[in-house]
Formats: sequence, structure tokens, C-alpha cells
Amino acid sequence: MTSPNETERRAPAPSVSVIVGAYSRRAYVASAVRSVLDQQLPRGSFEVLVLKNFEDPALDRWLDEEGVRRRFDPQQHIGRWVLGAIRDARAPIVTFLDDDDLYAPQRLERLIEVYRTHPDLGFYHNRSVVIDREGVPVPPELWRLHESAPDVPEEGWYIPSADKIGRLPQLIRAQSDFNLSSMALRREDAVGELASIFDAAQYVPDLPAFLIGLLSPRGIFVDGQRLTCYRHHGRNRTMDLGWLRDAEEDRRRLAAIARSRGPPAYADWLERLADHFEKLVRIDTIGAGIRGGAPRREVAEGALAYLRFLGRHPEERDLEALTWGIELFAGAYLVSPEVTRRVRQLRDAQVERARRAQGFG
Repeated sequence: MTSPNETERRAPAPSVSVIVGAYSRRAYVASAVRSVLDQQLPRGSFEVLVLKNFEDPALDRWLDEEGVRRRFDPQQHIGRWVLGAIRDARAPIVTFLDDDDLYAPQRLERLIEVYRTHPDLGFYHNRSVVIDREGVPVPPELWRLHESAPDVPEEGWYIPSADKIGRLPQLIRAQSDFNLSSMALRREDAVGELASIFDAAQYVPDLPAFLIGLLSPRGIFVDGQRLTCYRHHGRNRTMDLGWLRDAEEDRRRLAAIARSRGPPAYADWLERLADHFEKLVRIDTIGAGIRGGAPRREVAEGALAYLRFLGRHPEERDLEALTWGIELFAGAYLVSPEVTRRVRQLRDAQVERARRAQGFG
């Protein structure tokens, strides 16, 4: 009798491996996997590998029944967690799906077509639509800038390897570094000498995938078609204070790798990103101190350090309320701590209610 492992070894290798990553979340995993299984492609042309850091007997039984491979990995380092699954994949192209996102039915068909059309293609990125926790589309006017990916025509851009440095600003404006669920890579690029990039990314895996695309000797394709559904819900971690600190640290480490391995333009861009996240960390730290009733001296020192940061980074001194409003709050707190703390709490509650009303909470 042939064992399952022998059957897998004898089966033709799939064209693409889809890695569905579920890190400490269960609610949407089955929906994400179902969106892959419902693709407009023969089932044998792709494999599905569910990467989890938790055990779930009912979910595992369902995955086995559907012929979905699964990998349990308790690794807390997100970059290494993803890299382990890439090494376990069997196809020459790997693409990703976060457990709370979905694919459009034609995504994998389009992905394979693009790679066939451009044999030297390394990195692929498509645009997204935003959905709420129930899967209902969110109106585009409520999307954030990095979700809209402006200026990309529907037919997309193919950028040869030789043109990547010169077109980096265009790639950044197109938000090509955003959302792992919109990305694909050549497996050999991710597990070869560039694997250290995932190893350096402890918290945020989408930026390392994009950096591998930049540093590989292959081209990049930015697809103008919206083939991924990016979900907002109550357990999105993006933009809380801990996430901001983690994002800054990852970008500092990736900038150091880019400085040693690639053109200075890549490292300069990553360092600017890290500086921007440092700004957000400083703003949120001051705000957290005000909300929590921190000593006046502590808030004053944080506000002064923030002003010194803006002095060192004039590119971060924009006219947005976010940049300077926190200084006004800090000044008011030094005069009247209790009143300012209450105002800050009310403002935060109002913002949270607005986010929930828009389906983002």
C-alpha cells in the first residue's frame, strides 16, 4: 500500500505553493483556505500549506479532508516562522495569504500567467480591496493610503532587474511593500543567500519579502488588478504602540542588511521608514503617558525628546495635526493634568467609535 508521503513525492510538483499563515488566530482560517480551494485552476496545479502556531483538532481534520498540507510551528520569530514554511513548500513560486484575508477566485490563475509571461520574474504584487470583519467591502473613500495603491494601471507594470533602483520611488508610491497576502516570490530567492532577510524580520514579514524582490537578480511585476481582500477587524494589530516599536526595529535591521548587500537607495529608504516609525512611537508614548496619568516630569521629558527628534529629522516636520498636536497635549498636561487626561481619553474613545462604525474596529 502506498503511504501518503510516497503519493506526495510521486505527484507532479505544483506550479505555485500558497502558504496560509495563522499566528494565534483561528476565526478566519477556514474562510481563507476556502478562498484558495475555490480558485479557477485545476487543483493539482497548486498546493496549499497552512502554517499554524496552535493545534486545533477540528480544523486539522477539515484540512486533512480537503487535502491541505499543514505545518505546526511554535516559533515566535515571525520571519523564521514564515521562512520555515517556504523551505517546506514544493513549488518554484510561493505566495502567501494571512489567515484573515481572502483571494479573488482568479488570483492564482493570474499569478501563474504573469510568471509564465515573464520567465525572469522574481517578485509579484497585486492590489487589494478592503473588507470588514464580516467580509463586506469597505467603501474606497475610507481606505488608508497604503491600501489604495494609486497610479497602477490594471494591466500592471513589469520592471526588469536593471530598472529596479531607478523605479524604487514608483514602487514605493504603488505600496508594493504592503500586505504579504498580495505577494509572491521565487522560492529559490527566499531560501538562498537572501534568507537572512527573513531571519532579520522578527515581527513584520511583508517588507522582507519585498526587499528580497529588490535584491534578487530578477524583475518585479506590480499588478493593477485587485485580487486580494484585506480584512479589517478587531484583532488587527497594526498601529498599536507595541506594533510600532516592533516595526521600527525590523526596519532598522533590514536597513543594515540592505546597506551591506545592495544599492544605498534601498538602505536610505528603509532608514527613512524606521525614522517615521520612531516618530509614531514617540507620539504614542507621550499620549499613553497622558492617558495613564504619568508624572508631569515624565511627559515633559518625552515631549522634549520628541522635539529634539524633529530637529534631527526635518523631513518628519510636516504640518499634520499628528505631528504637532501631541506637543499641545503635553503642554496642556503640564498645566492641568487631570483635565488634559480626560480630554485625551474622550478623544481616543471618539476615534475608536469612528473606526468601529467604519468596520475597522
